[in-house]
Amino acid sequence: MTTPHDDVLLKCVEEENLRKLAGVGEDVDVSWSVEVPCFFEGNIGFADLVIKTENRKTLVEVKPILRDLGALLRQVKKYRSELEPDRVVLAVCEDLDDDVKKVLEHEGVDVCVFDLPDPWEVSVYNGKRQLKRKKKAYEFRTGGGMGWRE
Repeated sequence: MTTPHDDVLLKCVEEENLRKLAGVGEDVDVSWSVEVPCFFEGNIGFADLVIKTENRKTLVEVKPILRDLGALLRQVKKYRSELEPDRVVLAVCEDLDDDVKKVLEHEGVDVCVFDLPDPWEVSVYNGKRQLKRKKKAYEFRTGGGMGWRE
């Protein structure tokens, strides 16, 4: 079963989206790798996506919903010291508040907003936004008895 993170990552690696994230046109060769290990402070972490062009390396961090800005910034700082990317991009599925955008801009993180892929939707539970699978639409069966069918 895929997660919203996996589904957004699949969108990111489509060629047109790779080029958009890397900030390059069609005339530049692009290669990518996912889950690149980074070793820092004795721990291992994984960068979601690294896009390489002729002379630039772009690190993409995928967060369908950005819940913890501080944790993201700490993570990006560690990735920067370990992977030394030329550009860091945050891939999200929601428009961010202006205050959050300013902080990210100050930290040198570009933001790229993707549509939330099917079958995911945002719901609010106990005051927190979360992603959940959409319920399937059922239709009522008429005739020959009562029941549900897809």
